[in-house]
Amino acid sequence: MTYRSFGDSITAGAGASSFSNSYIGRLQSDLSITIDDAAVSSSMVMDQADALYSRSFGVGDKTLIMFGTNDQAKYDLDIDKRRYFIDGLRAFSFWSSTVCTLAPAMSYSGAVATSGLAWGSYGLSAPGAKAAFTSVGDVAALGSIRQYGNSSQFKVTIDGIVKGTFNTGGDVRTILGRSYGPMCLAFSGLGAGNHIVEVEAISANTTNPVFIHWASSGVCNGSAFIANIPHAVAYTYGGSSTNVDNYNAAILALINELISYGISVRLAGVVAALNPSDMFDNVHPNDSGHIKIRGIFYTLITGNAPPVILFETKTYIGSDGLFYIGAAGSVKKIDV
Repeated sequence: MTYRSFGDSITAGAGASSFSNSYIGRLQSDLSITIDDAAVSSSMVMDQADALYSRSFGVGDKTLIMFGTNDQAKYDLDIDKRRYFIDGLRAFSFWSSTVCTLAPAMSYSGAVATSGLAWGSYGLSAPGAKAAFTSVGDVAALGSIRQYGNSSQFKVTIDGIVKGTFNTGGDVRTILGRSYGPMCLAFSGLGAGNHIVEVEAISANTTNPVFIHWASSGVCNGSAFIANIPHAVAYTYGGSSTNVDNYNAAILALINELISYGISVRLAGVVAALNPSDMFDNVHPNDSGHIKIRGIFYTLITGNAPPVILFETKTYIGSDGLFYIGAAGSVKKIDV
C-alpha cells in the first residue's frame, strides 16, 4: 500500500512552523507511514498532471488530493474554467483509484499520431479518425487532454448510441504557466456486460488532435480523499468567498457522482473546520490549522478520531522587553 498526496502550497506545508508540523508531516508521524508528497507551491490541478501520470497506482493505495485555492483565484467566476477544474479532479480520481487501460491497448482507424504526445497519449489527427475500447459494467470513462488553443472536436458513441459532442480546447492556463492538463469524461447507466465505446474526431489535425490517453470501467483498486477549499482571511490574491463556495459545491457534486459509480472517494471537509485563528496568513493555515486538516484526513483513512496533540506553552520576555505567551505557530503578547 502506498500513500500519495497532490496539491498546492498547503499540502507542501506552507504556513506550518516546520514540515513535521504540516498536515502531511503529522499524518506520516501519526500513521507511521511515508507519504509520497508531490505538492508544489502555487500549483493548480492542471499543473500536477505530470506528477500524477508518472506514478503507477496499485491495490489498496490511498491518495490525498487538495487543490482549489489557486484555481478559484485564477479562474475566478468563469463557469467553463470551473468545469475544467472539476474535469481535472475527475481524472485524478479515476487514475488514482481505478484500473485504467492506456491508449496503446485500444483499437484505432484513420489518421492517428502514436508518438510525441504528452504522457504517451495517442492523437486522432483528422476528421473521421477513431479510437475504440471495450468497457465492462455500468461505467465508462475516457481520459484525454484539454489544451489551450486546441480547436478539435469529437463525439463519443457507446453501443451505437451517441453520448455527446465534446471539444478538447479551453483556457486552462495556470499561475505556473501550464497550458494543458487532464480531461476526463465519464458515462454511467450502461448496465452489466461489455460495451463498445467509440471516440470519433469531428474536426482535428496534427496540430490540434483529439487526445486519447486512458480508459476505465470504474473498477476500484484504491481510495482517494479530496479536500474542499478553505476560505481565505482576505482575497487579495483573487477570487472570493462566494467563489470558494461555488467551487466547493462543484467538488461535492463530483464526489457524489464518483460515489454513484462505485468509486472509493471521500470528501475531506476542511472548509468547515478552519477559522481565521487557524491561519498563518491570508491563505495558509498555521500549525493549529494543519492539525485540523490532519485530523480530518486521519479520520477518513482510519475511521478513528486522531490522537490528541498537546503543546508546551511558554511565557518569555521578547527582545522588546514585553512578555509573550504561546506555543508554536500561536504566540501572543500579554499584559503584566
